[in-house]
Amino acid sequence: MFGWHGPKDVTIKGPSSVIVGNTFSYYCLADCVPACNITWRFEGRTLTGESVSVPILQGGEAVLGNRLVISVEDYIQTELLQCTAVNVLSGQSETVMMAINVTDPIAVQPNTEAQPRTNRLYSLQCAGAEQGSYIQWTKNGEALSTSVSVHLSDDNVFLIFDPLHPFDTGVYQCIVTEQGKVIPGIPYELNVIYGPGTPDTASISGGKILRQKPIDVLRLLHGSSATLHCSSQCYPACTYEWTLGDKVVSTNATFSIRSASEADVGVLLCTASNPDVHTVPTSYTSASLSIELIDGPKTVTITGPSSVQVGVTATFECSAVCTTFCFYTWEVYGKTLHGSKVDLTLSKYVATETIVCKAENTFTGKIATATATIDVTDPDWCGC
Repeated sequence: MFGWHGPKDVTIKGPSSVIVGNTFSYYCLADCVPACNITWRFEGRTLTGESVSVPILQGGEAVLGNRLVISVEDYIQTELLQCTAVNVLSGQSETVMMAINVTDPIAVQPNTEAQPRTNRLYSLQCAGAEQGSYIQWTKNGEALSTSVSVHLSDDNVFLIFDPLHPFDTGVYQCIVTEQGKVIPGIPYELNVIYGPGTPDTASISGGKILRQKPIDVLRLLHGSSATLHCSSQCYPACTYEWTLGDKVVSTNATFSIRSASEADVGVLLCTASNPDVHTVPTSYTSASLSIELIDGPKTVTITGPSSVQVGVTATFECSAVCTTFCFYTWEVYGKTLHGSKVDLTLSKYVATETIVCKAENTFTGKIATATATIDVTDPDWCGC
């Protein structure tokens, strides 16, 4: 019966440091009878090398190994090269890995120590490119489009933003072709510092907010809850402060009312600020709304003359403390009338007349009433 052994002593031979844009050879050696099948993995891909006689003597004989030629196309600081040897008779396998340090001679770098703030001049440089090299630029993996405010120097070495805008944020890469080699440079992530911008760019959302001029309104029932969100566009991320009246009530992007009461009534202001205080044109903005408590009707009152004359029209008005709005009905000498004001004309004499006003909260349906007794006069009545 044909004997077999291995794999054992599996090793990878080759350089531990490589340069983007170049090719390198690696050898996988294994003590294996019969010769093992060799597979490789590099940059997430499964690769197959070729069997070669390696000029490394073991026991006076050249070793049979497997060679893999790698073309380093992308920059990853450290990449793992993996070799797996499988004995074709036993199915046994052994895997070894080698860490390879990748060096890229090309890199995108800022051309200034100044921070990349919006509305200012800024530039990036394709560092490491030889003079006369062919240079292409990409943004977020796509070919770069120039514009009035984004342009390249004559040799394409410098990418100039005049001025920077928030939409210039992205990952920039230069790809250099020199001496027949294509070398993708190390990308640079540009984060433009901006915001929150103009004074009206903050907004408050959440709850049933009534959008109206001059100020939005949030109306709440006694004991109800609401969670409000303040938002604005900033880089770095905005910080937020909520004030109710002159009191700071939250320093988060959200503000919660857990059980609405009179203490929550007033003008709520959210201020969004950029933590980078040097941001231009402004480093803060705000939004506000008025919080009202749905209440009433309370303190229903009837106003008008205390006495009326037969045949003469008199006006009476009903009012109440009521949020959001009250609807008024009257009961006058057996009739029902509607509206906050009524005009009454008595056609016959009675000593007194009683009028009743009912105020109903249109939101809650709660009702309260007021009653007034009016003296009636008639110059023509003799009492006989």
